[in-house]
Amino acid sequence: MRAALSGVQDPEIHKPITDLGMVKDVTIGENGTVHVEIFLTVSGCPLRDKITRDVTAAVSAVDGVRHVTVDLDVMSDQQRTDLRRKLRGDAEEPRIPFAEPGSLTRVYCVASGKGGVGKSSLTVNLAVAMAARGLSVGVVDADIYGHSVPRMLGAHGKPTRVEKMILPPEAHGVKVISIGMFTPGNTPVVWRGPMLHRALQQFLAEVFWGDLDVLLLDLPPGTGDIAISVAQLIPNAEILVVTTPQQAAAEVAERAGAISLQTRQRVAGVIENMSWLELPDGSRWSRSAPAAARTWPSRCRRRSAPRCHCSVRCRSTRACASRGTTARRW
Repeated sequence: MRAALSGVQDPEIHKPITDLGMVKDVTIGENGTVHVEIFLTVSGCPLRDKITRDVTAAVSAVDGVRHVTVDLDVMSDQQRTDLRRKLRGDAEEPRIPFAEPGSLTRVYCVASGKGGVGKSSLTVNLAVAMAARGLSVGVVDADIYGHSVPRMLGAHGKPTRVEKMILPPEAHGVKVISIGMFTPGNTPVVWRGPMLHRALQQFLAEVFWGDLDVLLLDLPPGTGDIAISVAQLIPNAEILVVTTPQQAAAEVAERAGAISLQTRQRVAGVIENMSWLELPDGSRWSRSAPAAARTWPSRCRRRSAPRCHCSVRCRSTRACASRGTTARRW
């Protein structure tokens, strides 16, 4: 039975429940009946039904088992402390794993000079596309004032707190955290710089991300407090600058990318969004200004930033973002 239960993973931590100390007891009765008792990390665990289903399915697959019952209990404070130490170590204060020497996680900050250029849509679709290719991906919605990633990603769950550790919800195979998951309804966030810095620090240090291949941060437009905090907290992060073909947008985006010269961060690329609209017959329709099309490549070369392949902003992408799904074409 223990071997069968070792194949059941906690849906939030993504580790076997046997390794996490979540199996309280297993009782084998007569006529193939098995009773399993499982510890939940918190009493209000949002995925308790999934854990019950997974445990039932795993034990039912064992030869000779005819009936399975599952009872759920809750970990004690000491058990939660032991769990946190097992996952995060003995450090009293949470540390940012992505800033540690030897971290294998690639961190990309998706930035823009202006709002409305498709930065959040691009972040979400990049994350889902990477996850679909088998990578372990996380997204931090660092746009505290204009958070929109949970809706675009379809992440309706709430984070689970285990002592000083936060377990993020997951959607489309992507772990995500946002201030919108902690505020009721559409309540605005009215904070000054120090509180923004502290919120970002908590997202990076207190959230249990596991072993990520890629972490994407959806930054707010411009070069304000969050951009400076990111450079301080994760100086190894790379920058992806998003713009549109208009010359005014390109000039502002150049300023957003130029912050890397002061923070010594690498600009991984510049993405010109909404460059064209792909029509049903396969042709492309573009109304970009010729002046912008000529000047933007020269800006990329001057800043030593590679120019990424132009993305397509289409009606299906906008509609999917509103519904909390992803566009298949990405």
